[in-house]
Amino acid sequence: MATQYCTPFLIVDEKTDRDGVLQRIAEQASRHPAVTAPERLVFSALRDRENTVCTAIGHGVAIPHCAVPGMDQLVLGLHVYRNGVAMGASDAQPVTIVFFILGPPEARTQHVQLLAAVSRAVREEDFRKQLNAAQSEQTLLECVQRGVTEPEEPSTEAQCRVRVLLQNIELLETLLQELSGYGASSLSIVTGESARTYLGQMALFASLWTGKEQNSIHIVEGYVKRSVANDLVRRISDLTDSLGKKGRGVLVTVEEMMIVHGSLEL
Repeated sequence: MATQYCTPFLIVDEKTDRDGVLQRIAEQASRHPAVTAPERLVFSALRDRENTVCTAIGHGVAIPHCAVPGMDQLVLGLHVYRNGVAMGASDAQPVTIVFFILGPPEARTQHVQLLAAVSRAVREEDFRKQLNAAQSEQTLLECVQRGVTEPEEPSTEAQCRVRVLLQNIELLETLLQELSGYGASSLSIVTGESARTYLGQMALFASLWTGKEQNSIHIVEGYVKRSVANDLVRRISDLTDSLGKKGRGVLVTVEEMMIVHGSLEL
């Protein structure tokens, strides 16, 4: 990934708490040339984001991130806390790896892509082990440069429409991360009820479908470059297999775009 996104990385030995982590991020980020907002405003934005949704994602990793007005590029940083920090992760593990991302509000697409790329990288156990074992900030930087892919600029390459029909709602967040990481644009989600909901209320079919069998389906749709479509499908397949689903409850279709009329901002 490009070094122009990076702040100097840090290895921290002293003990601290969640707000101490956010304060350190704000202090360091406010010295970056791309950040014109004062330290207190960066800290406030990070804390508000953390209070809304905890960014500790488990396995000892947190990814605090927020939009900061006045910036002209994304900023990525990394702190490794030797003693661990309680940040409210769902698995209750103390956080040792803290990536943070700050960016201008208008760079939402790149912000999401970089966030997804970091999320994909830290899901790999070997990558987390390398970061936790690093003995210098330079080593941390080298690990990130190898492990985190830089968001790509928009391309004129032919696009495919990827549609995922999802019955397993627990896969939705991971699926969105993967699609974003592959540069999917115009992502949308449609949630619908199964027709069984209505068939079960019709006299003719009432005995065939009961309330216990009613369910919903989520349709996730986006557009990706044709060159990455097959790789994306394989990645989704690997994810469902790793969770023991073996493709059950997930259907992926890929179609090359045939424009009849109009256009979308891709």
